[in-house]
Amino acid sequence: FAVVTLDSTVTSADSVDLWTRHFAREWGVGQKDKNNGVVIGISSGRRRIRIENGIGIEKIFSNEETKQLIDSIIKPRFRGGEYFKGTYDVLVAMMRVLEKRYQDGEVKSKN
Repeated sequence: FAVVTLDSTVTSADSVDLWTRHFAREWGVGQKDKNNGVVIGISSGRRRIRIENGIGIEKIFSNEETKQLIDSIIKPRFRGGEYFKGTYDVLVAMMRVLEKRYQDGEVKSKN
């Protein structure tokens, strides 16, 4: 996992996704052979959040599930000015789900 905050003076609303993807690749987040990194890009000034899941994570934790976490955890916390709490809570939620589904190198059922 990595979290990057993107200053609105150097990004546009459209480039938040691109920058988040760039940092995921450039920093080599996760295990290269498993492509299991997660990068959370936040631009509070642009009111944009992006969670970039590596392909290995998408097999365990879908992009739709990621969007649900953004909508149910991050957005409400951020609206209340609780940026750290929203970021922390979504990290914990993702780790709990991934821990249940990926144990001892073996993918468990999503249910």
